[in-house]
Amino acid sequence: MNRISIVIISLLVSVLTTGCASIISEELSRQVDSSVTFEEVFDNPEAVKGTIVLFGGEIVSTKNLKEGALVEVVQKPLGAGDKPKRIDDSGGRFLALYDGFLDGEIYAKGRSVTVCGVVQGSRVSLLDEIEYNYPLIEAKEIHLWKQAPPPETPFYHSPYRIWPYWY
Repeated sequence: MNRISIVIISLLVSVLTTGCASIISEELSRQVDSSVTFEEVFDNPEAVKGTIVLFGGEIVSTKNLKEGALVEVVQKPLGAGDKPKRIDDSGGRFLALYDGFLDGEIYAKGRSVTVCGVVQGSRVSLLDEIEYNYPLIEAKEIHLWKQAPPPETPFYHSPYRIWPYWY
């Protein structure tokens, strides 16, 4: 093989391997027990207490308490790069307790997050008018995904007026 082929193959391999890399630190990623599903944690958090898990979803709310920031998340299955899928499917909700401050205007409702942390059991709290049993995750790392920019509307510029022009 010539040099150019080797360089191209090396570049492709590096792009492909980094494109699927986890957004969680390598050290913590090695500790994640991927055999534990969200359904198992949701059904019986006490049985998997102390296990390091990787879950994601959409933020419902963020509250800063004395014990840390408490993020309520609607769970979504993880896709490529550990990003939550934008689908109408969920195993339920969970709470992520982060040791520190998280600004509720940034960690806002509807934003996608991936949480890596230790299962701590459960916490019962009100969800509307019912008592809901939330799995509680002590978050070691939280990745807030960037929001998609709003779509741009192309405009047709006329010497007389400006109006939207769609293709």
